[in-house]
Amino acid sequence: MSKNKMKIWEQVCQTNPKHTKHVNQRGGFTAVDAQYQIKRATEVFGSIGLGWGIKNEVFTPMTNGMALYQADFWYECGDEKCVFPINSAIT
Repeated sequence: MSKNKMKIWEQVCQTNPKHTKHVNQRGGFTAVDAQYQIKRATEVFGSIGLGWGIKNEVFTPMTNGMALYQADFWYECGDEKCVFPINSAIT
């Protein structure tokens, strides 16, 4: 693994505000454009499916009209393949 353990964080920790929007739900928050996130991941890790991707996607409909989304985000860092869970919900 890289000696600079913050290398990836430092590359992506600042989001260009023109790729965000305010959402007036659940108390309000700022959402980052999904296409911008895909673009940034491609810039950092390479082509989707080769240097990074999503696996084990599960969509769970809820009785209250919401749907839950769970998956694993994987990426390659040098010779290592790293994975972490991602989660979301939508009405």
